[in-house]
Amino acid sequence: RMGLDGHGVFHLPVSFAFDGTRPVRTMDEAQADLLAAIGTGHDAVLLIRAGAVQDPLAAKALLDLLTQLHGAGSLATPQQFHARLRPEIPVFDLLQTMRHDRSKTLDEGVVVPPAERAALLADATLAWQFFARMSDPETGLCPGSVDYYDEAPSAYPFAAMWDVGTQIMALTSAHSLKIIGDAEFSDRINRLLAHIPATTVQGLRLPPLSVNTDGRQKHEAGFDASDLGRLLTALRVLETHTGGALEVGKIVQGWDIAGTIRDGRLYSVRNDRLEPLEDSNYIHYALRGYALWGFKGVSPYAIDAGLNDFDADMRYLEIAARNGLISTEPNGLEGTEMGYSPPARTIADTLYSAQMAEFARTGTYMCVSEGTLNREPWFTYQGYQIGAENPWQVRTIENSARYRTAGFQRATAMTSTKGAYLWAALRPEAYSQKLLAYVRKNTKIEGLGFAPGIFTATGMAMPNYTDINTNGVILQSVAYILGGRKPLAG
Repeated sequence: RMGLDGHGVFHLPVSFAFDGTRPVRTMDEAQADLLAAIGTGHDAVLLIRAGAVQDPLAAKALLDLLTQLHGAGSLATPQQFHARLRPEIPVFDLLQTMRHDRSKTLDEGVVVPPAERAALLADATLAWQFFARMSDPETGLCPGSVDYYDEAPSAYPFAAMWDVGTQIMALTSAHSLKIIGDAEFSDRINRLLAHIPATTVQGLRLPPLSVNTDGRQKHEAGFDASDLGRLLTALRVLETHTGGALEVGKIVQGWDIAGTIRDGRLYSVRNDRLEPLEDSNYIHYALRGYALWGFKGVSPYAIDAGLNDFDADMRYLEIAARNGLISTEPNGLEGTEMGYSPPARTIADTLYSAQMAEFARTGTYMCVSEGTLNREPWFTYQGYQIGAENPWQVRTIENSARYRTAGFQRATAMTSTKGAYLWAALRPEAYSQKLLAYVRKNTKIEGLGFAPGIFTATGMAMPNYTDINTNGVILQSVAYILGGRKPLAG
């Protein structure tokens, strides 16, 4: 059949061939043969083999036929025909480029050389310093972010459930890498688990929006379904890591999670109201975390069965474009924790190709992800908007006009540190190694971990700031690499 196959290869089946087996003497004979075979009601691919034009009379007849066809209709080369049929949708070029780049991936970094193993372990050990220094001695909980303008780091003493999930991932990773021993791991994880609070919202017992890490202030009321998806994934990784010894399942069973899923949709609680999670490129990741514990919902990437691979990938990217920016997270997290699902793999590989292309074009190290900021509004989502004239964008939780200016975008765009480690884990090849070398050289903070990123406008790392997710994701990325690149949840 004519068209794109499941690999994105365009096929033009031959409708009729002049091959010399039946010599033609006149244009009328050639036209009669052609019309008898294909009729006049559809496009046709005409093949003329060398044997058909050896005879001068036959060659003239076929030339006259082509001249007439050109005058009576539309005659095109295969390349011109393909250009006319090519779909005019933004994701098409991205998908073709991504598949071409993916085909060249040789997993050249799967076997990690000894020197790089040592460097990665040193990176993980430095990232662990954030948790060693900043975990509260009573609760075991670690704050979401830390600044160090003074000699003593100053922490924002709250952690979202996403952050708590990251800390669990950091603990299991540090233990698997032998940065901490059995006794320290057991002490830290038990204290942390004992201080994950639960609150009653809308008649449901659920983790709150955030917890005070020193236990001295009340937790923030409400519930975030996306954050719970991250926490549930981390708890499954912990369950796998400990072989069930901590009975993590009892913690999960104590929450009324089923009540947050209605008609396949995830619900959060904001302002004491149960509201469906807004469409975003985080919902699929959250749902996979829920599914690890048997809670099922409907993914935004649920598509019609029977589509070939190329059509399915185009559909995934169309949905991702509608749902906003695509960035290294959460798809990179999914890849290291649970193994890629088809939509996450497609979206991640498409972003990686777009980043490589931008680096080749401008020399800017592109690695976009969410992350903290050392000034207002304190947090940004940075990513790639499929189909936009200017696709590299920075967005904020607070939809204020001052954060939508070109100046703010330029001043806050950065190369993500944790994103670079995720790409080194998932795409062990030349560009990811360049990213890793770039952030490794520029973002280290002695005794406290890594800065969240490097501002692209200045080439300078974010000063005087670090956070739980940067250091936690570095730890889990290194654990994934040195553990043989096997999903951490088993």
